[in-house]
Amino acid sequence: MKQLLLLTGFVLCCTFAFAQPPKDTAYIRDHYTKMEKYIPMRDGKTCLLLFTCPKINQKNTLS
Repeated sequence: MKQLLLLTGFVLCCTFAFAQPPKDTAYIRDHYTKMEKYIPMRDGKTCLLLFTCPKINQKNTLS
């Protein structure tokens, strides 16, 4: 039992040690707009909706 607990702890430590932060967060923050909205459900609870939209400038328009 003790060996299983040590092995589990070792695996979790290795998982967190090799996790990398997201790259180019400044690019995403500069070029996308993040929106958060709560949507009421029929059972009375609320659902959190997170979505990102690209920021539009004159170079990105289709017209």
